[in-house]
Amino acid sequence: MESGSDPSVFENRFLYKAGLLAHDYRKLVFSLGLIICLSLGSMSVFLVPEWSEAFGEGDIESANGFAIMDQSFSSSEDQSAQRFYILVRHNTSYNDSIVQESVIDTLTPIASDSSVSITYPWTVDQGNISNFVSDDGQYSRTLVLVSQDRSPAKIFLAKHWEEMANTIDTAEEEHDLEIWITADLATDTTFDMRLKQDLISSEVIALPFVFMLLLIVFGSFVAAFLPLGIGVLTVISALGITIWLSTLESTNVNNFASNIITLLGVGVSIDYSLFIVYRYREELSQGHDTRTAIAITTATAGKAVVFSGCTVAVGLLGLLFFVNTECPSFGIGGTLAVSMAMLTSVIMLPALLAMLGPKINSLRVPFGMKDTVAEDGIWSTIATTVMKRPLTILIPILILLVGAGTPFLQAEYGITSIQSLPPNDMSRNGLDEMKEIWSEGSDNNIFLIIELEEDTDPLSPENIREVHTYASQIYSDNQTFSVLAPGFVDPNMDANSTIAFWQAPSEFLTVEQNAQRESLRETFFTTKSNHTWILVTLSINWNTPEAFEYVEQIRSDRDAGEIELFGAENEHIIISGLAAYNVDMLNAVVDNLPTSMIFIFISTCILLFLQVRSVIIPLKAIMMNILSITATFGMLVFVFQEGSLGLDEIMNFTPQPINPTTPVMLFCIVFGLSMDYEVLMLSRIHEEWERTGDNTKAVAMGLQKTGRLITAAALIMILVFSAQIFASIAVIKQFGLGLALAIFVDATFVRALVVPATMRLMGPLNWWAPSFLQKKSSENISNDDSDEF
Repeated sequence: MESGSDPSVFENRFLYKAGLLAHDYRKLVFSLGLIICLSLGSMSVFLVPEWSEAFGEGDIESANGFAIMDQSFSSSEDQSAQRFYILVRHNTSYNDSIVQESVIDTLTPIASDSSVSITYPWTVDQGNISNFVSDDGQYSRTLVLVSQDRSPAKIFLAKHWEEMANTIDTAEEEHDLEIWITADLATDTTFDMRLKQDLISSEVIALPFVFMLLLIVFGSFVAAFLPLGIGVLTVISALGITIWLSTLESTNVNNFASNIITLLGVGVSIDYSLFIVYRYREELSQGHDTRTAIAITTATAGKAVVFSGCTVAVGLLGLLFFVNTECPSFGIGGTLAVSMAMLTSVIMLPALLAMLGPKINSLRVPFGMKDTVAEDGIWSTIATTVMKRPLTILIPILILLVGAGTPFLQAEYGITSIQSLPPNDMSRNGLDEMKEIWSEGSDNNIFLIIELEEDTDPLSPENIREVHTYASQIYSDNQTFSVLAPGFVDPNMDANSTIAFWQAPSEFLTVEQNAQRESLRETFFTTKSNHTWILVTLSINWNTPEAFEYVEQIRSDRDAGEIELFGAENEHIIISGLAAYNVDMLNAVVDNLPTSMIFIFISTCILLFLQVRSVIIPLKAIMMNILSITATFGMLVFVFQEGSLGLDEIMNFTPQPINPTTPVMLFCIVFGLSMDYEVLMLSRIHEEWERTGDNTKAVAMGLQKTGRLITAAALIMILVFSAQIFASIAVIKQFGLGLALAIFVDATFVRALVVPATMRLMGPLNWWAPSFLQKKSSENISNDDSDEF
């Protein structure tokens, strides 16, 4: 922000004139802004969000495979309904009266609904009983189908979840049973409910501390309430727009976007409001009337907010390049949050300040900070001390930050899974139990989906032998647990036995063999398309580097023409499954990363150059940001992948690979937020440089003038982000801790120590620019009457 309170310096600037209009038409401006924000927010009440699902999205091979499996090999009833299970562990028979009563009582809240159909294990014939009762008889599951679209079905189940869970608790206490609501719809509903609860709980935790900090900064209840009010308007309006976007077929937005809006919306809007209110009170304290103080504030602090908002938005817009991932959802949500924060702070807040006038300082508290900043103080002392011994300070800090980032070199990547839910979550534990018994729903499954020529007979002896040969080869790999295919129905059967199994008349087979053959026919063949498939279940976890290599090897063999199945061409064989989806996500990130980084770096350099008229400073700022972000990534691996120091038990999460999109999203968000403080500080340093021509003095004075404000703004961000550590979903914990650590490192080590050291070492070179740009800069600076932004 610029100093100096002479209105003539700013009176021809657009934002100065906008400030005058906000003052003169304050009631109209504020009322219109409030109506618009509330109208946008109302969409979150009247519209049902259509969040895209976490898996199977995008134009990628594995997602196309998921779509084929869903469209071709699911029954018509399955396609139009959402499913979940009631899983029961019992020491008695599955048709014991106590077991039946417990299951029926659990489903009573939804059983009478016309959209619900229930298949109890005790009503199933013996031919299908293995799909509902485990071989040892200790587990049984009840299938529940809800004939509604995904979003309404999740809302329906969430409405009755608590009552069903209470019934389960009672049954488990009274009988020797374990009961879970799990799989598919139950898991998705659990994620939605926990995300919603985390949104509320995180703000309940953070906002009281934020308010206390604002009281200390402003020393007034009225001034402290304003940033919180702007934060609320920002969040509800951005949420409304995001929910509306989720209902559009052309836009894929997942439910994590709502969390990023809360994270950024609250933090950024409070920060921007802090800048505006802080400068306004400073202008009032220097004797300006309300109208002039608001105009100067909008022209100075408002300009800094606009540039800061643009730099943050640039980082977030970089996420839009990562197509076929969930990154664009975060980019959309974050950009909306930052844009609304910027608009409400620059337009609505000045109008509200005009309505309050000097009452902004009402209801003062005795422990507030002063409204003005001294020329000399702790921040100028820190800067001066650092600049006396720049290398002595800089080298140890660089070693510390690089060392903190080294765990990132051992990062393992895997998409967000049910393991992100807490270890004691019912739907997660139930699904883990169920996957141990019924492998058809295992996350370790890989699907080889083959498109057949129209005249191909998949059960001809030649094709059965071909499939059997390939399946036997796959099955012999020690990383393969099982293989099931039309030509490989039992590992103990050779090709000739398999051919005989398919070709034998029904009267030559037992009842069980006939039932098995019919079940296999329904499983692997369909009249809806000319596809068939092979099921490979891994003996290793799908979310590991070994599983990635397994998928890549199969795809490599296919592309080399080494997989011969049903005479299909290479492009007609699709490799799908969660392990394959994992590989596709990682490839999507790697492929799009260069484009995104180039966009962010070039855009940021341009924005910073426009602010400080230097080529060197933007490049140096980018390097410092990368350094602090790398240190943050290292800590994320240390905590969330390794679970070091017992933090996994303390924070109640399961250590797991880092989602490949998480570093990307953190980089884009943190890069923008770091530049937020960079713009604020460098604009003040640049102003002092122009005024004095003394680089050392400019750095000391710039840090002194902005140090308190940046520290307060950073503390607010850290409080807001740290509250997410208490979220129940691991990926939200990662974002909360990652963002809080990044802001802490940036506001302490980087801004307070690294910036002064590097500014001192580079001296006047900091302000170098090509001659033709320097000439343009000088003209703009000397022309006080120019209509500057």
